[in-house]
Amino acid sequence: MSRLVGSLLVVCGVACAPHAAGPSAVVVAARPAPGLPRTQPVYRFVPSSRLGPEQQEIDAEHVAGLEPLSGARMVVASDGSLERAEGPGDDRLMGGVPVPEHLGRGFLFWTGSGLYRARTFTGKLEPVAAVSTNVVGVEFGPSSLLLFTPDGPPRAYALEPVRRVPLSPHGVLEIAAADAQRALAFDAAGRSLATSDGGRSWKDVTAALGEVARGLKQEAHEVGFSLEHEVAWLEKDGGFVRRPLSTTSDKPAKTRAFEPLNQAVLAGLPFTNGHALAVGDGIWGVELATGQAKPLTKTLPYGSSCSPVSVKEEVLLICFNYDRPQASMAVVSAALSEHPAVEKVFQRTPPYSSPDFAIGDDVIIIGKSCSGAPVEGVACARSPSRPGNGVTGHRATPAAWTEVNLRGALGATWEVLYWVPTAKDGVAAMAMERTPTKGSPKLALIDAASGVVTPFDVPIDGVAPRGFGQNPQSSFVVLENGTLRGFTRTSALSVDAHGHVATPARTFKDVASAGAFALAQDEASRLWQTTDYGEHWVEVARPPFEPQLPAVPPKSFGSEISRSITCSLVGCVLAHESSVGTWLRVGWPVDPPRANEHGGGAGAALQQPAPPLALPAPDAIAPRPKLRCTASSAPMAPGRPLLSSGTKPKSTGIEYRDVFSRDTLLSHALRGVVRVTGTGNAHLGRSLAQLASTKAPFDVEVVPPLDPAFRTLRAQGSLATWTHLLKERAPSSSGENLRVDLSQGKARPLLSPTPGRADGVLLVDEDFSLATTRSGKIHPIRPGCVADSGYVDAHGTLFVTCADSSGATALGNADQHKMLFRLPPAERFRDDSGPGMHFFEPGRQLLTDPDAIAVAPGGKLAVLRSAAGSEPSTVDAPAWLLSADAPPVELAPWSSLEPATSPACKKGDGYRALIQTATPWIELEGARFSGSAPGMNAIVRWSPERVCLEAVELGFREQAGGVAFPVLLVARFTPQDASAAFVGNSTAASVHEAAKCELVQ
Repeated sequence: MSRLVGSLLVVCGVACAPHAAGPSAVVVAARPAPGLPRTQPVYRFVPSSRLGPEQQEIDAEHVAGLEPLSGARMVVASDGSLERAEGPGDDRLMGGVPVPEHLGRGFLFWTGSGLYRARTFTGKLEPVAAVSTNVVGVEFGPSSLLLFTPDGPPRAYALEPVRRVPLSPHGVLEIAAADAQRALAFDAAGRSLATSDGGRSWKDVTAALGEVARGLKQEAHEVGFSLEHEVAWLEKDGGFVRRPLSTTSDKPAKTRAFEPLNQAVLAGLPFTNGHALAVGDGIWGVELATGQAKPLTKTLPYGSSCSPVSVKEEVLLICFNYDRPQASMAVVSAALSEHPAVEKVFQRTPPYSSPDFAIGDDVIIIGKSCSGAPVEGVACARSPSRPGNGVTGHRATPAAWTEVNLRGALGATWEVLYWVPTAKDGVAAMAMERTPTKGSPKLALIDAASGVVTPFDVPIDGVAPRGFGQNPQSSFVVLENGTLRGFTRTSALSVDAHGHVATPARTFKDVASAGAFALAQDEASRLWQTTDYGEHWVEVARPPFEPQLPAVPPKSFGSEISRSITCSLVGCVLAHESSVGTWLRVGWPVDPPRANEHGGGAGAALQQPAPPLALPAPDAIAPRPKLRCTASSAPMAPGRPLLSSGTKPKSTGIEYRDVFSRDTLLSHALRGVVRVTGTGNAHLGRSLAQLASTKAPFDVEVVPPLDPAFRTLRAQGSLATWTHLLKERAPSSSGENLRVDLSQGKARPLLSPTPGRADGVLLVDEDFSLATTRSGKIHPIRPGCVADSGYVDAHGTLFVTCADSSGATALGNADQHKMLFRLPPAERFRDDSGPGMHFFEPGRQLLTDPDAIAVAPGGKLAVLRSAAGSEPSTVDAPAWLLSADAPPVELAPWSSLEPATSPACKKGDGYRALIQTATPWIELEGARFSGSAPGMNAIVRWSPERVCLEAVELGFREQAGGVAFPVLLVARFTPQDASAAFVGNSTAASVHEAAKCELVQ
């Protein structure tokens, strides 16, 4: 069962502030409270130090954001007051970004169905564009914005007036503008481009930069290319000036001025009168009345994170170091002196969220042995140093560390849940039953000095139904009379010396505590305070501008999301209803609730939403070429499978392994199987090196793509080939981690030198990759190359493109393991700190379709790259021809598609390529699938003038009748052997039906 521990946030725990109802004498702490003068406000609004894509800093006095649940727009003033505005009807706003000055200012907002503009953050929404799904990016060029969605290429829109405009530059993947004239961009060809005339012309500056640009950088009215060690900034004359990266970092946000005060209230300690101690990157003294902070030290004495636990002895800290291989924590004394003392270092063990220590008024208890190692049931306790007295002759005593061992008292029944300080620097432990015989585990208090175990008379689910709160290390203390006091997540806790758990006077929705202090919220979100471990509770005011709410019946408990509250001895941090900042409740004074107040803040209803706004009609999708096919023979009943399975391996040893490879894009159409035999070892796992060391033979069966005849190719090979390749492969920095998936591989078609034909299949299974060609030859591929496309020339040599981890594509001779050329990456790192918004998930790519090998009429090799997104290429989002020794070439739009038998295509110009697309670029009449339509394989001859179709493979339907599998349409449009067929294959059956097809527009 969970130990019900809260999150780790270090604060200290004993009473320190005045309260209305006096506590019993036994609870009163000796530590004085700094507090605030009663004339000062209790609450202070602090804006977020880091704003997300839904939040904006309007000016020095206002921060804006979207309410997380409703999407309402809110502008928050520096005093915490806010202005609200409704969204577009029932459609929730999901994000917003400011429009730059050169595009007219204002803000862009989006929902799951539309993009909107407002002249001010809470101003009237004006529709800009319809979207079919969520927006993942917005960037601003010199004259238009660039809109990114997950399902298509980027789109460009002008705002004055609103209209869709062509992409500028063509094929743009990322853009940033300094003003209406100067802008930088990357395109799908991988080029770095610049304009100084508002986008009327773009200059390729890739070579001038001298290195591959890593991204775009934008600051104020400047824009530049991020290079390895500097930024190349674009000047007004179109030239570049270079400055080191260190001089181009963004300035800290103005809201960071509040960080020390925020940190003091969140996890600080009362310091001198009217001041608190805060620890961040250094140690700060913070004036509570003004928020002004003075650095007391500029660095931390140990590790990367420290928390103050006492202001005595020149400040005591507990510091954390998360460096590998061993995380650690240390107790540091004299932290404000010139020579802080790291008294003891302790090992830390996961989970790091559980409390490693406990804090009393004087004693510190670390849940490790005094040697620093974790030992169950053993703790190390520090008693404080005490100054001498020159008058009476008492000498000063240094701090002392004493090891506490409770293993004998715990026995086999108990385990330590929390260490607890006791009166006069003693140590106790709250223990939990290890293995309850039935029901909820029992609890007990164990005194370290006597070893006495006092079981509670109520089990843990009766003591703390929702756990023990966020600060358990400072929430408990044992008083001189033996009473355990503290807090759970919902109430105060009091257990007398005999183990009797007292019924709490009040139960709340949530309780946030620090020592004897706590702030609680009830079912109606009213706030209650105690300064004496819950012996007395008094209602206090909610933050300004929020209405004081009436009580609600207990049955409403838990009906609303609780406000997040975190407390220290300095005060509490409460979430602001806008989510763009927090309320700091400084000190622990009693501020009575405001009577009969009705405000417009939390709990107040929004004004009625406006009627839904009429979005512009969705952008028209250009009609796709259409393929009309009819069966030329009677439908054939499913026959035997083309690719058969072998006998299942014996449980005692793996005699063979079937790796079925399915087409990556064509709805998992079955393409081939690799049957590895004679491994004879059930414990080889999936290591390619171990598997190759067996030198086992294997058989390959494949169904060639784009073949209306639907024949099967068979070949044989040996794993010994990969043993040689593994020796030649240079080891990676992370060591050898080459694997075979052994479950299901991927298949991609190979281009043949013969028009309209594929030449076998690429089979890729993790690092175990090979190609099987029509000649029956097996071509092993060097591990480390993830082959996306392949071509077998007239001499039988295999060429492949390999995807690089950086996003670049390499083309090489796979048989000779020789690279011919490597293209630079087309997609760069997106800097979220600049204008605009980027919500691209890790690994998301705009170029969704793989690069393909392209072959010129004379045999020269290049790479054909499709447009961004899954839509067919257009004039302003074109496909590209990329080579090592020539500038990128924009190819004709897909709408120019013609069959290879047409008069214009008989010229034989253009580059041949076998392209693979995630969605079909040709519409097939009568095609139907229960889910999304599969993609497309097509052999084309592509030039800047036209696209000539030699062959195509498209999904047609799902075969029923016992076994469901995809049926494809394969059509060939070559003068020599135009033909077509409906084909399908699974491990249980196959179909083959001749057809006749024509390409219509």
